[in-house]
Amino acid sequence: MASTAAVVTLDSLPENLRAWTQALARRYGVAAGQRMGQHFLVDRRVLKDIVAAAELDTSVPVLEVGGGFGVLTLALLEAGCRVVVVELDRRLAEGLRKLGAAGSRLTVLEGDVLKVRPA
Repeated sequence: MASTAAVVTLDSLPENLRAWTQALARRYGVAAGQRMGQHFLVDRRVLKDIVAAAELDTSVPVLEVGGGFGVLTLALLEAGCRVVVVELDRRLAEGLRKLGAAGSRLTVLEGDVLKVRPA
């Protein structure tokens, strides 16, 4: 019998994104690093502000550089966008691929955004 993965949505994430992000970081051995300029989005108000400021056009794909744990990715998918995420960290790229319940609207490319070539 085939198992079906649960669909992840912003509403399915805990209210406290900071604690959730810290728990995931510990679980997968990921630490935000200055070397790569990593910062994880943990504030829902900031998330809403980013999405509103982007003035999204769902007919135009969105390029997200460094998808992290997928908080912004989920918001973009829920807004109806096609999202291409380029993630350098292999562990984070694997996690982002699990958000693929959005079907063909999500593409995750693993590598340096300055070097990766889309298929």
